[in-house]
Amino acid sequence: MSPSAPGPDVTLVHRPPQSALTLVLLLAGACSGGASNRVSTIGRDSAGVPTVRIPDLRSLAAPVWRTDAAYSTEHEDSLGLGVNAQAAFTPNSELLVTGPDEIFRFDSSGHLMGRIGRAGDGPGEFRSPFQLLLGADNTVLVGDRAGRLTRFGNSGEVIRVIPRLPAPAAVELDPIGVLADGRLLVTYWQQRPNRGGHPGIAAGGIERDSAPLMVYTATGSANTRLGLWRGLERAQVQLEGEPSRLPLLFARSTVYDGRGARTVIGPSDSMDFSVYADTIVILRLTSPLRVDPPPAQTVDDQEHAIVEADPGVGPVYLRAIRSAPAVASLPAVGGVRLDDQGNIWVGAYTTAREATRHWWIFSDHGVPLGQLDLPALNDPFLPGRVELLDVFNDRLAILRMTERGEAVVEVRTIRRSPVSAP
Repeated sequence: MSPSAPGPDVTLVHRPPQSALTLVLLLAGACSGGASNRVSTIGRDSAGVPTVRIPDLRSLAAPVWRTDAAYSTEHEDSLGLGVNAQAAFTPNSELLVTGPDEIFRFDSSGHLMGRIGRAGDGPGEFRSPFQLLLGADNTVLVGDRAGRLTRFGNSGEVIRVIPRLPAPAAVELDPIGVLADGRLLVTYWQQRPNRGGHPGIAAGGIERDSAPLMVYTATGSANTRLGLWRGLERAQVQLEGEPSRLPLLFARSTVYDGRGARTVIGPSDSMDFSVYADTIVILRLTSPLRVDPPPAQTVDDQEHAIVEADPGVGPVYLRAIRSAPAVASLPAVGGVRLDDQGNIWVGAYTTAREATRHWWIFSDHGVPLGQLDLPALNDPFLPGRVELLDVFNDRLAILRMTERGEAVVEVRTIRRSPVSAP
């Protein structure tokens, strides 16, 4: 998909125009710096969606933000958080964190207040929760490894349980957002075409998963498809004598996030995001960021990181994937987040040995607001998952690994600066 136009992969519908005042502000430039750093192209795509194109994301002049530590879950030794832990802030500044079989509740000072749910298969019970969403009506949606979705009210009461969303046998669904009327926005987290007799591809070839954005009813029935993007890059290789479609090293994918009624989604090949309010596209935010093929040292570092992450599976995966073609270029984007104001947080792609990830923050009109660096936590196997879990009311929650190799959630406060980056 082209970084500057929707192309055949994306289906968008017509949208209302932005206000004249918004366009004037964008044209005037949202931050200090030379004209080359301003938003240079503002227009509409073929579906009439307002489109903001940043000429060079890496040289964008925007205020540099910093963060100060507020609290961490590290002092709670019994939580047992995993590397897939999720977190979300509630409107009263509580922090919800997924545990092995429950949801932990922390107050605004980081004190453990209680837990929601327990291990089991009944209403309000979980089997390894790993999805946590705050809906547009401030209800909470929790997804577990069994494929079950549980929607909770503000007091922790169970509103609805969906045993499993209907989907083809070869895909794994990922809810992104919960609209005010209870409808769900859902995409494919990944596809596993070795299941269900799904056809494969030629040995050594490269294929992209599909990444649709779909609307499901509040009771879990599939309804409408809003758009389609190119997802995870895979190749068919021989895995211990059997054909298998595996993600490439440095695979490009589709990254996305949702908070309340807002959703953002786009490919990691370049910055090319579609922003939805409810089911309406309100903005496309693009930048033709050019990236180069991974250097040899970066490839070596990534392979070492894969073996370190899983000494059993890592070498097997590497032996298989080395027969596949190399990626043409590194992804440009590592992940994306939406905060409680609808601002778009774009995270740079980081490789295995990079300790920090750079983030750019844009308003929901595409105005550059700031930028900052945060500690990176890279997944060497699958792209698109980032350490920044949620941002609310100038607080952010990030997933960290301690020196003992334990996962913790750290909360930081954002310190904004009026000074622009050179």
